[in-house]
Amino acid sequence: MEQYPSNFASRARNLRSIGATYQEICEELGVDIPKSTLNGWVRHITPPDSYLTKIRTLNQHHLSQIRPLAQAKNKATLLSRLNSLHDKNTHLVKNIDKSVAKLILATLYWCEGAKYPSRSNLQFGNSDPGMIKVFLLLLRSCYILDESKFRMSVQCRADQKQKELIKFWGEITGINISQYYATKVDKRSIGKPTLKTTYRGVCVIHYFDTDLQCELQFLGENLGKDIALEQMKKQLK
Repeated sequence: MEQYPSNFASRARNLRSIGATYQEICEELGVDIPKSTLNGWVRHITPPDSYLTKIRTLNQHHLSQIRPLAQAKNKATLLSRLNSLHDKNTHLVKNIDKSVAKLILATLYWCEGAKYPSRSNLQFGNSDPGMIKVFLLLLRSCYILDESKFRMSVQCRADQKQKELIKFWGEITGINISQYYATKVDKRSIGKPTLKTTYRGVCVIHYFDTDLQCELQFLGENLGKDIALEQMKKQLK
């Protein structure tokens, strides 16, 4: 065990009694003393009330310094993981044929599409431009469509510029603006500013073909049935 000058313990107790931290005691004594040793010297000393306020201030200062570093490190780690996942799975897109495309399309409609008989035409809505692009690409690739049967509507917040939204979604969908329904404004958003600047409302695709709607709906729903699940298990072994 390391030996310290005989007066170190008493000096440490005096410093502790006026609210010095372990680090400050070591700096004052000019020696890096283990916390276990300091604790043995000062454990019976009650620091002043100001000590707790001082510790809180020091902790807050310490957190303000390390938090940005921790956030930057976590962000870098997440980005690295996402890049790795991207590289690992990008090749799967090359394996999509018409059969797989139709199953993906049906799954999307099963999740997000309007269901028969509450709706008697195909309706698919989402706020993600990428999702809308994928849905329309698959729909146009898997079926021969009559583009005149398309309609589109936008649901938005009260403070959003409707003309800009219509132009935006028109470029995303490739649907002629003359085939747009009137924009629907969420009345609950009146007086409440839109905080997410990238939010462009919800785009709803309409296509007037009940047979097509039912085919996608029932194909999607059938994927969840036992007979289809058993078949998938066999195929995926």
